[in-house]
Amino acid sequence: MRALLTSVAVLGAVSVLAEPVEYKRGAEVRVQTVDGQPASPPVQRVIGVPGDRVRLDTNGASINGEAISSVSPQLLVACGKWDDKVPPCHYFLIGDELTGTSATRSCSLVPASRIVSPVQR
Repeated sequence: MRALLTSVAVLGAVSVLAEPVEYKRGAEVRVQTVDGQPASPPVQRVIGVPGDRVRLDTNGASINGEAISSVSPQLLVACGKWDDKVPPCHYFLIGDELTGTSATRSCSLVPASRIVSPVQR
């Protein structure tokens, strides 16, 4: 697994260096768009880490040839077909947010730099 790029924040005259973060499969994370806004859905789950082969289609999902059952049929339909390896410094994320009568479902290959933080529950 590759680490997230180290980020630097400057607070007055003091620089703070953040430690690199690695996310594991199953981790829930907050994601932002390219322009820094919260993604939709804002909380997504890591299902693929760098080097994993992710396969999604309407029949199911698998990581490195192992079937996973944590992906809803509705999400599989919304995401369409995917069959590729997760490149370095990227994660494959899924999001399935149900609010009232609407649903936001997504799956995407996301650069590590767009993952803001882990979700603490």
